[in-house]
Order: sequence, then C-alpha cells, then structure tokens
Amino acid sequence: MPARLATFLIALTMMAPAASAQTPAAEPDPPALALARLLMSRDERLYDDADLGRFRVRIETALLASEGSCDPANNECQGAAAAVAAEYAPALRLRHRDAVERLAADQLAARMQPEEMARIAAWLRSSDGAHLLDAWEALRDPRAIRRRRELQADFARSAPGIFARARALFRQRTVNLPRAAPR
Repeated sequence: MPARLATFLIALTMMAPAASAQTPAAEPDPPALALARLLMSRDERLYDDADLGRFRVRIETALLASEGSCDPANNECQGAAAAVAAEYAPALRLRHRDAVERLAADQLAARMQPEEMARIAAWLRSSDGAHLLDAWEALRDPRAIRRRRELQADFARSAPGIFARARALFRQRTVNLPRAAPR
C-alpha cells in the first residue's frame, strides 16, 4: 500500500540504518509523532520488528552472558533463559517500536514545522491522501515490479537501434578527430 511512500519519506529523513537503535532524548512534538506513526502504520516493515525471535535471542543471549548467571552450556540454564526471554521479547519489541517511531518523529520535526506536519497528516487521513498512498503502494506491488522488469527487458532488446543511431551521429561528428591507438 502507501507503505512505500512512508518508506520513501522516512528513508529521506533517516539515512543511517543503525539509527533506529538510538533512542531520542527528548519527547518528540505531538504532530511529528502523529505523522511518523501514520506513515509507519502504512507499512509494518518500517518497524523492522516482524521477527519476534530476534528479540527473544537478544534477551536470551544477554541473560546467559550476564555476570553470575548459571552455566550457559547447561541445558536447564539454556531452557530457563529461553523461557524468560520468550516472556519478555514482546515488551522489548514494543520498546523498539516506540524508539523507531520517536526517531522518525525527531527526523520529521527537524525538517518540517508542526503546522505543516499536522496539515500533511490530516490530508493523508483524507480520502485524497489515502488514494495517493494507495496509488504509491500500487507501484511497489510485486506484480507491478515484475511488469517493470519485463518492460526493462523489452527495452534492452529494443535499445540497440537507438545506440546504433547515436553511434553513427557520434562518428559523423568526430570523423576529423584523432583516433585512439590500436590495441
């Protein structure tokens, strides 16, 4: 859907891939947070948190590596760490999601005025805005991408005619220029 528009807008503001791990210090502007959440809600992939197992492994690894923990080679120790990690992984995922939203909000606030963000968010919530986001997402649909690739292949087959005419014109214009030494 319009997720790719959101991806595009947020990617413009967040160029550092590791930046999502940083937690912004101050509370973001409410209009910035609202716009960030609106854009990101259109594509859950922007949160980069679909794999709950990643959060579980992060907690489990931290538990097993913590000072004074049981022997990590022990199966019961590993099982206890896995059970605790499974219990706390959803909370870590939510915290990560919140940090990503706040970072996006900070990036939007650095580039836009609060009134601007509020107007854009309101427009995106309107039917016209929703249609734009839907149209933008249609461009990212796998079928549309596949069709564009097919067209590129067709273009590659038809392009030699263009290159032949360009080469002929180039040779005509450079006929009196010195030639490169033979190889």
